[in-house]
Amino acid sequence: TSPQTALTLNRYMRRVVEEGTGTAADIDGVQVAGKTGTAELRDTTASEPATGADVLPGEEPAEDISDTDAWFVAFAPARRPRIAVAVLLVGQGAGGDTAAPTAKAVLLNALKAR
Repeated sequence: TSPQTALTLNRYMRRVVEEGTGTAADIDGVQVAGKTGTAELRDTTASEPATGADVLPGEEPAEDISDTDAWFVAFAPARRPRIAVAVLLVGQGAGGDTAAPTAKAVLLNALKAR
């Protein structure tokens, strides 16, 4: 990896936390770089359509979060990292919704301990 590529990736990962899918990992006063992810555990496109009053015409059925694994990787402070974390939550939905807040808690505790 060239220094330029590393700087570009660092900038992209900071933007994920500042304004993208990883905003739940944002820490006041600390620049965090991160990346969210969601992995489908089974084919969700072949699921049977919902029936009954649960879904109104034109609406999509609610997703079952147990169908997806949530992950988030991060490091902080972004410019001179002292801590890196990877969180994988099996069957817990989207990475930005569940794994990013968990990573934030780990980062906060680790940064306080230093």
